[in-house]
Amino acid sequence: MPILLQFLSTVANSSTHQSDNTKHVERMFYALESFVDTMESAVTPYVPTLMEASVKILENPDQTVCPLKFKEFAIRLIGSIATAIADEFQPYFANIMNQLAACVSSTDLKGQGDDHAVSSLQNAAVEVIGTLARAVGEDNFRPYAHQSVQLGLRMLGTAVDDPETAKVAFQLFASVATILKEEMVSLPEIVELLVASIGNDDEYVARLKEEEGLDVFVGDEDEDNNEDKEPGDEEDIDFDETRSEEEDDDVEGYTYDCSKLDEKEEALDAVREIAKVTGNAFNQYLQTSFDAVYRTLYHPHEGIRGGAVDTLVQLCTVQTPGPLLIKCLDIVVPKLREIISTDESKDVVIKALAGYRDLLSDLGPAAVAGEGHLEAVHNSLREVLNKKTKAQRTSVEDEEEEEAEKEVQVIEGAGEVLPALIKAVPSSTFASISHELLSSLTARLKRSQLDDENTEALKSFIVGTIAECVPGLSEHIEEFIPSLLPLLTKFSRDKSADIRQNSLYGLGVLAAAAKTSLAPHYPTLLDILAESLGRDKPGAVLDNAMAALCRMILACPASVPIDRVLPVLINTLPITEDLEETRVILECLHALYNNGDNVLLQHLDKVLIQLIGMLSQHEQFFVKQGLKDPTALFILNVVRDFPQAADSVLSSLTPVQAELFNSIRQNLS
Repeated sequence: MPILLQFLSTVANSSTHQSDNTKHVERMFYALESFVDTMESAVTPYVPTLMEASVKILENPDQTVCPLKFKEFAIRLIGSIATAIADEFQPYFANIMNQLAACVSSTDLKGQGDDHAVSSLQNAAVEVIGTLARAVGEDNFRPYAHQSVQLGLRMLGTAVDDPETAKVAFQLFASVATILKEEMVSLPEIVELLVASIGNDDEYVARLKEEEGLDVFVGDEDEDNNEDKEPGDEEDIDFDETRSEEEDDDVEGYTYDCSKLDEKEEALDAVREIAKVTGNAFNQYLQTSFDAVYRTLYHPHEGIRGGAVDTLVQLCTVQTPGPLLIKCLDIVVPKLREIISTDESKDVVIKALAGYRDLLSDLGPAAVAGEGHLEAVHNSLREVLNKKTKAQRTSVEDEEEEEAEKEVQVIEGAGEVLPALIKAVPSSTFASISHELLSSLTARLKRSQLDDENTEALKSFIVGTIAECVPGLSEHIEEFIPSLLPLLTKFSRDKSADIRQNSLYGLGVLAAAAKTSLAPHYPTLLDILAESLGRDKPGAVLDNAMAALCRMILACPASVPIDRVLPVLINTLPITEDLEETRVILECLHALYNNGDNVLLQHLDKVLIQLIGMLSQHEQFFVKQGLKDPTALFILNVVRDFPQAADSVLSSLTPVQAELFNSIRQNLS
């Protein structure tokens, strides 16, 4: 870093011709951006030097010393710095905004470089204005929000048919929308531009037969590969299905203009985000946007199809219940089913599964209220879990490792739908389809081998998904005990800590759901938990073992030898990683205390010390998750009922813990 900073300062302070040094300067800025992106907030000590040099380059009027390209590099570096340090960018913000706005608005730049250099500089300025909107916070950026939108619109008005300008302008509009929300200005013009871009098909370039020798960029359809392509680059596509018989016989095939492809993807992203953040202000554009986006589901490029899926789902979830939402869901839910089954791209299938998850999470029962909607979700999950989709049967040569990772992501995508489905449908409805889905998940586990990291991660995820499904089985849980209990018992002793953690969680929620029905199996479960409590080090596995024990006590206290297990539990506290499990620990302690359990009363001092320590260390989390009040209530009850025990713990507390304890005690007075 010091060497790069010295190089940057040399460039900024030079008074000699540097145009011939462009390649070296470009590499220097690229390295600096990489450092800033990697270091994030840790870059703060270097920021004054970085900003001083960057501003000097921006303000230098001598184009022989600081060409437009140098200014573009400096602008992009400033954007990376703002993202890295967020609110701490505030001292530089006003000056930089004025510089960027002047750069976009200036008509004097035309004589300082060729049109491409000017356009690249102004596009960088627009892009970084959008970056600043997200980095510096709503209050800081709001005074510049309206002006920024107008700058973007003006750029689009002067740069006709320039996909690079359109892309950065769309990014800017989406960024400013997160600031203004329902007060977003110029929505009619912006939405019209976005819909027009989405609807255009000018990214297709016909390749004539006599152009066979033309040097055309050929690549795969991975959208990430487009990032390194220059404007005007092209990419071969399979477009046979959409060609009409009337087309000229001289057309051999089609390629993409990648810059126009990027523009369309950015337009989809912008519609999605603007619809999300502008609320009711976007309602009048829902139908028009939906129609335009839906048509892109048939696009040959997987990046466009995936973006269309994300945006269509968002256009559903932002709606309030009504006829339009019903109409949209009647289109989207079956379409997602079709995509999951027939699309060749695993990436698109993953997005479609995420679409089901989001619809169920955000809309609840309405997502599957339509005729055939629940069946569509069910059939999609069944196909994925049984590896029957087209994407899962399609592999790409020379990409076995990447394909294996994506296969795991597809299964995980299906697994993430299940907990959302549980919450959206009645337990009787979920139970009716659960046998098949859980059997499919179990079959995947049996087929898996712990040969590599991906398989272990998949196993852990499947076990966790099965555990997440248990509460949704509710009164039907007894039907599932014969299949779930052996599976969770087996994996609770797995060599993988992640798999053990999820299995122990599963055993706990199974006990909570089954209540006395699981009592005959408590001796086996207690042996498993005793192994974990005696073997595992503090961490998520141990946290879930403690929580499972508490769930068993709550579900069927008569089947748990409290006198033997409770002292072990208390001595194993505190929860250290899976802090959410503190909730069931507290519930168990409250229940035992209210029942006057003698074993608990004998260990009240230790319990108080553990709870005060946890609350002191994780107070912010406890407040956010609603755990502080029940923790404080337990402490207050002990202070009220056993003041001597409460007094005895003070000497064991740190000063910070003692201060917290005393502040809680004051609530008694």
